[in-house]
Amino acid sequence: MRQRDNMAEILIRVKDKINKDDFYLNLQCTKRGDVIAVCPNNHEWGSEELRSPDWRILRFPAIPEEKFHQFLSAEIDIDITQPSKTLQRRQIKFDLDTLDKIHSDFIADDSRKDSIFISNFTELDVASKQIVKPPIPDPVIVGNASNVIG
Repeated sequence: MRQRDNMAEILIRVKDKINKDDFYLNLQCTKRGDVIAVCPNNHEWGSEELRSPDWRILRFPAIPEEKFHQFLSAEIDIDITQPSKTLQRRQIKFDLDTLDKIHSDFIADDSRKDSIFISNFTELDVASKQIVKPPIPDPVIVGNASNVIG
């Protein structure tokens, strides 16, 4: 297998998916910066993935796809004896707010003139774009004890 065969393409959400009716289900919706899928270079994307204004596809010819797998991890419970109802769909997001102009222009382009953006990012660039999301407090729990209801 050639080295470039395992290079990465990612499908990334650029607009929040929202569930207005249920606070807890809303946390399970993917949000801006969440990586939806990690695929090998030259993956055959579907028409929805290529055209949806909610997603963008970024190709990283210099980075193996394994370097993006941590972006797919769900938030995990800190205390398994007191399961949280506020765990988020993704624990780590890709920082879309500090991109250079050329990347930002592609992210902002809802017309999707170009379906896939080829990024010149290095592994260090990608590492600098990882943001661990802060935990979301449960609005019905007041204080530190899980048995205290507000």
